Order: sequence, then structure tokens, then C-alpha cells
Amino acid sequence: MPVFGKFQSEQQIKMNDNPEEIEKLIGRLESLHRGSEVEEMIVACGGKAVPFLRNYLIHGEPSHIYQPRQRAVRALAKLDAKKELVEYLVTPRDISDPVTRFGEEAVASTAARLLARWRTDDISELLLQIANERKLPGVIEALGTFRRQEAIPLFIAALADDVSRPAAEQALNSMGAPARKALMEVVLMDPHDPGKGESPSNVLRRRSAMRVLRDGGIGKE
Repeated sequence: MPVFGKFQSEQQIKMNDNPEEIEKLIGRLESLHRGSEVEEMIVACGGKAVPFLRNYLIHGEPSHIYQPRQRAVRALAKLDAKKELVEYLVTPRDISDPVTRFGEEAVASTAARLLARWRTDDISELLLQIANERKLPGVIEALGTFRRQEAIPLFIAALADDVSRPAAEQALNSMGAPARKALMEVVLMDPHDPGKGESPSNVLRRRSAMRVLRDGGIGKE
């Protein structure tokens, strides 16, 4: 038996009932080589691991190496910790370093995608509210699975964002006919500001809207 597998089998019983062991295991999420295995070991600890995972996400320091925090998010989802995932997603963070901020946004996107597993009105409403403030790709993707027509303007706005554009295009494609009119309005609008011409973001949005109309199977008008 591999050494790590032996460690897992020998320690699991103790971890289920020993908070100190669970806390140590949370720290092992930082391992770049064994992190995925540690994630499964944490899940095997059951509900007793949830408070430790919550503390790690809510009070832990974000990092440009964001995979450990993504593992914590996935572990919470596997443990059906909906409330803790929501809390993490709505907790404000002021991160000045752009690389660290990008990493934490990847963690938040993962949390949004996983929350979409709960096909409930409260999650749909939460994602809609977050998308109004932060058009993260995971939020756009998750919201798209609910196919809410009031989200169409948010998806169209996200077409101007390089990171969120693929998720927004996918969401608009999934909307079918209800998205056609809004997309046509974007394509046919008069985009020019007298003396300035068309803004770069508007060019991106209109090109993307035309691409969705052309390739998405929702009309070729």
C-alpha cells in the first residue's frame, strides 16, 4: 500500500472524531501534489469538517495559488454545505494585488458553479444579484443554467468582458428565442458617439452578439 494511502486508512477514524486532526488536514490542502487526495479525506470526515472549511475560506488569506481554496469550496459542496458556500460568495473582499484578486475570483467562480446544483429560487436570485455587481465567468455560467429572461441584459453586458464572454455567449445560446430580440438590438444599434466613434467595449459586444446570432442556432436574421 502506498505510504499516503496507508496514512489515510490509519488516520481516518481518528479524524472523524478529532477536531485537531481535521484542522491539520485542512492545512494539508496547501499541498500541490496531494491536495486532491486530502480533499477527499476531508470529505470523508463528514459534517464535522464543515466549520473548519468555512473558517479556511472566510478567514484565510487569498493567494495567487488559488487551487487549495478551490479544493475547500469543492469539499463544502460535496458535504452539502450550501449555507457556507453562499456565505463565502457574498463575503466582500478588497484585494489590491491583481494576481491574487484574479485567483480569488477563480475560487468564487467555482463556488457559483457548484451552488447552481441547488435548483432553488434563492440561489437563482443570489446569482442574479451577484452578476449585477461582479460579472465573474462562473457566476454568469451558473446563472445561465437557470435561463432567467431578466438576466439577458447582464449576459449581453458581459459580452464586452474578455474573461466572461465565453460564459455569456453560452448563456445567451441557451436562452434561445427570448435572447434574439435583445441581441438584434445590440447588433443594429447606432454605436457612434459624435466625434469619438465606437468604443472598444461596444465593438467587442456587437461582434460577440453577431457571433451568437450567427452560430448559436437562435436565428440568422
